[in-house]
Amino acid sequence: MNVGKLARGDTALSEGRTGAMKSGLRDIFLLSVVFLAACNFRFTPTATPQPTPTPPPPLRLTIAYLERGNLYLWREGDSAPQLITTNALSPIALAPDGQHVAFTRGQDGLQQTLWVVSADGAFQQELVEIGDIPAQRSATPIINTVDWLNERAVYFNTAQVFRGGG
Repeated sequence: MNVGKLARGDTALSEGRTGAMKSGLRDIFLLSVVFLAACNFRFTPTATPQPTPTPPPPLRLTIAYLERGNLYLWREGDSAPQLITTNALSPIALAPDGQHVAFTRGQDGLQQTLWVVSADGAFQQELVEIGDIPAQRSATPIINTVDWLNERAVYFNTAQVFRGGG
């Protein structure tokens, strides 16, 4: 019979430990709830703030034109057009942002070289030189059309001019 008592005692002891554990877990849970309530804890997902982009400068009407081989640029608000380069030939093309102009130069009025100049005339660069475009038979290659793909890329096409009798 002592065995039965031990078994009952063990069971009672086991139930006592389980009850104590449940009571302890309940106390920890309640303490956690009280702590979170005291801290006024709220979980609110928020998006990471993005930096505000800098707005582009306001666009001004800009016109580039040729007059007797001189390339001029006029901008809205300017009192007079500005001479930005000489010895220029048509075609000309103003960059989309108005900061550069592409134009041609050449001998005997033929558009044989392609240039770009900054809107203030301070910077010029030859992009296509004589000889860069191969000649077909006895023709002279010229730059036929010039335009801008974007603020940084110029594109053009060519043609062949045949001279002489025949």
